[in-house]
Amino acid sequence: MKLKKFVVVIVCVLFISSTPVVFAEYSDTYDDNKTFFNQVRWSNIDSMDTSIAQSGSKFDVTGNVVASETDGSIKGKLYLQKKSDGRWATVKSWTFKDVGAAFVSKKYNASSGKYRTKFYVNVEGEYMTIYSNVYEVD
Repeated sequence: MKLKKFVVVIVCVLFISSTPVVFAEYSDTYDDNKTFFNQVRWSNIDSMDTSIAQSGSKFDVTGNVVASETDGSIKGKLYLQKKSDGRWATVKSWTFKDVGAAFVSKKYNASSGKYRTKFYVNVEGEYMTIYSNVYEVD
């Protein structure tokens, strides 16, 4: 009986120690009035961020991603989303593709409501989605 328990413990330890660990901070829930920030630590993604700001009558929406390797293949999509009936709906999206690093900057006409950006990237097979802070236009 003791041998059986010992074997079970060893198998559990081996299983847990062989599980890959990915270091990333991520959450898709947050207070609309607070800044939402992600610091990504993956093996193929060195860093990434997204933001939204109003410039006159337009939004400036940006997404920035840097691959860990200078020849890392990057592709993804930057979304502008508006809160409607308690849900986030995509207003506009832009696709991009680059190598090593990508910076996407777009302008869009601002109207009243709550907005955020969603930034999805695929760097050499690693996928990540982050969101900006919420921006409200009166």
